[in-house]
Amino acid sequence: MRKRLIIFYLTVVAFLCIYLPWKIEYQGNRASVGYFFIWSPEDMSFSVDFGRLLLEIVTVTLLAAVAYIVFGNSEKQADEIVIGKTDIREIRKVRRRPMIALLLSFLAPGLGQVYNGQLKKGLIFYSAIFILSILMAMAGLQLYFKSMVVFMALLICYALFTIGDAAIVSYKLKEIALRPYNRWYVYFFLATLAIGINSKIGKPLV
Repeated sequence: MRKRLIIFYLTVVAFLCIYLPWKIEYQGNRASVGYFFIWSPEDMSFSVDFGRLLLEIVTVTLLAAVAYIVFGNSEKQADEIVIGKTDIREIRKVRRRPMIALLLSFLAPGLGQVYNGQLKKGLIFYSAIFILSILMAMAGLQLYFKSMVVFMALLICYALFTIGDAAIVSYKLKEIALRPYNRWYVYFFLATLAIGINSKIGKPLV
């Protein structure tokens, strides 16, 4: 699985470096002119938009890192067993409800995973969506209709994936050992923070 992910990642990066975003500059103003192969720009006055190319590579790298961590390593069991010097004690288990996991993931990607006891996985999903959105705002991609449509489609697919993953894992786990972060006020804080950050994203930062 790891080798396939690495090969797929390198293939995508290679394609991005061949099918490049181009720009044209006139009197200090920059305008995007679309994507063309490196050997056939429509106009010789066009130049490669390295800022957007870097953003694309960073985005793909981030998504590949998330996929590598989530799918490259075997999933750890959510149940815990505390081993003492003389005895083994099972932690009290609490039932997980798929509908609650689904609703929490709807509020913020990754929150359903936290509810399921998958803190590392949940925080990766939680942070990735905002890093991508901030990068989009920094590059001003929301100013271009086609870029905005593609980016929003990717975000919707990503959100649906995290929602489905949370619900399915919750259904399979049935019960988990309750952790300190499995509290309603932790979910409330993360959801509120997600909504707050999302409300600030939208204007280009540069």
